[in-house]
Amino acid sequence: MTIAEITSTANPRIQAAARLRDRSEREARGLTLVDGLREIDRAIEAGASVVEAFVDAERAGTLGGLLGRLEGLGARVTAVSERVIGRLAYGERSEGLVAVVRAPRIGLDRLVLPPDALVTVVEGVEKPGNL
Repeated sequence: MTIAEITSTANPRIQAAARLRDRSEREARGLTLVDGLREIDRAIEAGASVVEAFVDAERAGTLGGLLGRLEGLGARVTAVSERVIGRLAYGERSEGLVAVVRAPRIGLDRLVLPPDALVTVVEGVEKPGNL
């Protein structure tokens, strides 16, 4: 993990990561933010490429295993202040770790189905949670 701690939300790396909250920025850069320990672990398990991770310096000691795993995968891990992690995290439930992940390329051209697949097509869902 980087020794220096980023404490300012005006830091260019923090601003670049925060801009990923905007869909057009995510699409333009091919990156997305993943917030939360379980979510980051699932992204890794799914083969996503973690580019960078920001960890709340106060909580870094409790996240050693996951941080080591991220570093082992080549991700840049940087300690940040609680204020900075609050700027990057979604909602108020921050677990102290936010990652910048290369968004997987998805599309129908990459879809591989078995011969007897059942496929459902849904269009214009207003509330995906109800689906």
